[in-house]
Amino acid sequence: MVTELALLRLRTESAPADRRWAWSQITTLSRIGEEGPTTVSALAAAEHVRPQSMAETVAALDREGLVARGPDPTDGRKTLISVTEGGADHGAPRRRVRV
Repeated sequence: MVTELALLRLRTESAPADRRWAWSQITTLSRIGEEGPTTVSALAAAEHVRPQSMAETVAALDREGLVARGPDPTDGRKTLISVTEGGADHGAPRRRVRV
């Protein structure tokens, strides 16, 4: 597993090969792909950003069709974010590069 320090170093020392994606989008997509469906609040806490900032990141991924929103089966007030098939295809090469 990648440590937080290693991830911060990766972010500062490299830039995405595909300039159309920000690191926040890449790491968020990767996190959802690895950990499974989650909420925007949980993503924000894991990535150490404000929920509003994470909502913007998720919205950008949603516009590109990389993530989907669905109801939480245990709590109807929550929305779960999951990776779409297109998002999984897009994220796989980036995970290999990061490792």
